[in-house]
Amino acid sequence: MSTHPRIVNTGPFFSAFIRKKSSIGIGSLFALAGVIVVVLSGCQKSQQVLPEGTQAFFCRESTGQELTTAFFKLLQATGSPTGVVGTTAEQDQASRALVAPFLDPAFQCQHANGKLYVASDYMPSDIDEFEIRDLKSTQPVAGVLVTRYHVSVPGATQPGGNLFMSDQLKPRLTVFHWDDKAKLWKILTHANFNTPVDATLHPDPVTPPSPHAVSTPTEDLALGKKVHENFVQAAWAGQAALWMHPQAQIQWASGAGSTGLENYVPSKAVRPGALSDILVTRNGPLLVVSSWASVKGWVRPREGVMSPNSNPVLCCYLLSETGDWRLISVAAFRPPNALPQKASGFR
Repeated sequence: MSTHPRIVNTGPFFSAFIRKKSSIGIGSLFALAGVIVVVLSGCQKSQQVLPEGTQAFFCRESTGQELTTAFFKLLQATGSPTGVVGTTAEQDQASRALVAPFLDPAFQCQHANGKLYVASDYMPSDIDEFEIRDLKSTQPVAGVLVTRYHVSVPGATQPGGNLFMSDQLKPRLTVFHWDDKAKLWKILTHANFNTPVDATLHPDPVTPPSPHAVSTPTEDLALGKKVHENFVQAAWAGQAALWMHPQAQIQWASGAGSTGLENYVPSKAVRPGALSDILVTRNGPLLVVSSWASVKGWVRPREGVMSPNSNPVLCCYLLSETGDWRLISVAAFRPPNALPQKASGFR
């Protein structure tokens, strides 16, 4: 049995509330708040100083709840001190260096505002405090955990510090992958549905390097496009379940979602559009594909007509023992038409 701190699921909602980080500089924060990970039952040993609360990354037996909390504790240790808006070049460099070891080589992160990151250019949002609620975790195969949940991040700013993010509970969808060689859990995909609400005193955003500068082998790129296009066409035809793993998790921009096939409700699109900006990354039996598409006449149960605008989607596929690719997570940023455009993540 693991001896590192456990998060208890109380009642129908899992909730973890983490207070603000220190108001000192990021370098001092690592020195004071960091801990040396020691050998625990079911855990690995690390000699590096790590932010407090991130030990779950090194425990093979960690749960989805523990890994999600550790992920946000990691994010909480990045950026500027509490109360300081924006970050310096030195802080940005330190933030990237801190999170880099925890990103899978096939990592993709999609934001609701359209920004897409990969492992080489990921810049985390500046988070001071967070609250995680209503977490649902599935394990489609050993070494892979999918978590779907809502988070509030009061006072957070997007990378570059030019916009404040909403402090309301907003959806997230994260896939964790155990790295046997590194002996730690890594973040494979992360979908962030939070949206900016106000400009700060830093009007000029920091534009990261192009996320499309990924050296995906030609055969993997072709495979990813084929698998993804087949799934999307099936989804628009109301037959997405044929491609879904029994423990697949789906998250929509509206906040609605499903866990497993028993909770999935199919829907159809009248006039689907072509996919664009397809980005494929792969790590062995795991395939990550992001894309954009417009669609007309798509009506979803309890949500009504969906936006016809071009919106992003982030999918993760798993190669089954029978050689078939099955969807284990999909983050669909297409909102219902009733939502205001500024919250839709459209372009």
